[in-house]
Amino acid sequence: MNTSGMPDPLAQLKDIHLPEPIHWWPLAPGWWLVLLVIVVLICFVIYRWRRHKKVSTSIVTHLQTDFDRIQRIYRQQGNDDVMLKQMLLLMKTVAIHTYGRRKTAALTGTAWSQFLTQEFPQIVLTPATRECIEKGLYAPNIICEGDIFFAQSSQVIEAMIKKLSKMIQETPA
Repeated sequence: MNTSGMPDPLAQLKDIHLPEPIHWWPLAPGWWLVLLVIVVLICFVIYRWRRHKKVSTSIVTHLQTDFDRIQRIYRQQGNDDVMLKQMLLLMKTVAIHTYGRRKTAALTGTAWSQFLTQEFPQIVLTPATRECIEKGLYAPNIICEGDIFFAQSSQVIEAMIKKLSKMIQETPA
């Protein structure tokens, strides 16, 4: 005890009062920035996805229109040489869009016809049609059985367009 007559300074101390807990609201400016970046990224992803879907759908429409045009011209004019080149170019274009450039662009000759046979085993290609597919774009004066080649290559193109369209529709939303 204090004998000098002065009150004890420790007795004058009061209990410590803790401050109220910090609330999560309002957010600090850094969190507002993080939220803004997240919203902008979500909007960007949605925009790109919708744009990709729209472009992909228009590609399918364009390929189908080209296919219909080639069929119409062949039925009207019956020119085997023009039809052969156009069908083979369209077949390669559809394959590139369906399977990707890396997998199909470099395929030529036997590798190209084998690829088509593996991908579409339900479509039986005659040896003459295989030869036209293998050599048609590059060999001069190749003779193909016009109607048979036209029917079989049409089946392949229709199957590839159908597969491409299905892939686009199955793209997750």
